[in-house]
Amino acid sequence: MDAKYLQRLKQLGVNVRAARKAKGFTQQDLATMCGQEKSLIIQRIEKGDFAGGLFFLYKVADALGTTASDLLVEPF
Repeated sequence: MDAKYLQRLKQLGVNVRAARKAKGFTQQDLATMCGQEKSLIIQRIEKGDFAGGLFFLYKVADALGTTASDLLVEPF
């Protein structure tokens, strides 16, 4: 996988974590708000090892009260 792509995934993870913590949500809280039973998907996103889909990124952004584009910029 391209190094630039991997860096973007890592930055997305950093931004999701920062936004989640700013809202006072646990990983499980965010997962539940996104329609997931387990927090594993949020853990993987925050570690930068899950690309997921655009639809799920929109769900995460909505749950955090932000936009997908805000989560994709450096830094959050």
